[in-house]
Amino acid sequence: MPHGDLSDYVGVSSLVFGLGSIFAPAAVAALSAGPIKPLVDGAASEATLAAMRLAGAAFVFVGTTSFGVRWNTVNHLSAAAGCAAISLVSAFNALSMDKYAFVPRPWWLLAAIHAVGAYHFYANPNPMLTSADLKKKEDAAAAKGK
Repeated sequence: MPHGDLSDYVGVSSLVFGLGSIFAPAAVAALSAGPIKPLVDGAASEATLAAMRLAGAAFVFVGTTSFGVRWNTVNHLSAAAGCAAISLVSAFNALSMDKYAFVPRPWWLLAAIHAVGAYHFYANPNPMLTSADLKKKEDAAAAKGK
């Protein structure tokens, strides 16, 4: 996948959320804007902040991996499954916090971003190129440049 596609947007959002959760977990937990409620209600406990820092490290992993891996027909399913898991757990967290009523929270943004990412990773793998395929591409590009 070339840079600038949906995998990069998943990567950026995961990286930003992860770094925020590591270095400012209380701020991330309390983040709200207008009708959007915070990630957690009330003050976050030390245990919640510790869990957020650990989850932040996992999100940094997801973010850097989304940028650095060329998703092909072999490994795209693992990326899709991982994003789907993040999406489903985020939606479940939002629903269970609010007694299964929709209340706008950052959980829904995480769920949406990673659901789109799961679809993208699943539906758009790069072809598995052999060295012969790459040589043909290089020769075609060289011929075109002359």
